[in-house]
Amino acid sequence: MFIGKQFDSTGILMYKYGEPSLYRNAYVDGDSVILKVYLFTLNKKYTKALLRINNKLYGSANMISDTLFSNTEIAYFAFKKPNQEEKLEGKISFEYQNYCTGEYSAFSDSVLLKFTPPSGLVNLYSKLK
Repeated sequence: MFIGKQFDSTGILMYKYGEPSLYRNAYVDGDSVILKVYLFTLNKKYTKALLRINNKLYGSANMISDTLFSNTEIAYFAFKKPNQEEKLEGKISFEYQNYCTGEYSAFSDSVLLKFTPPSGLVNLYSKLK
């Protein structure tokens, strides 16, 4: 969720800062890496969620309504697990429509994971862009 916004003197949004997602979780399941990104959905409908890791596009996420928290959806990505220790750098891009204004907005969040066989993944950082 965004912590703040900065506007110019005429009221035009210039900059958003903070964390765009509520929570991120990455883990290994069989031969796949699973990345789940929890998103706040109050007055929003997410229309696009794309993942790019190490310059490879993994396509759209499956969006799932969270059963534990209200106004929350989970973007669920899965991709093939690397065979060796590897740093996985990427970007998740989201597009959503604001129900109140009808306007579309987009944001992206960077992800850096380190895969260490055989145990799995360590989430190193994520930063709003």
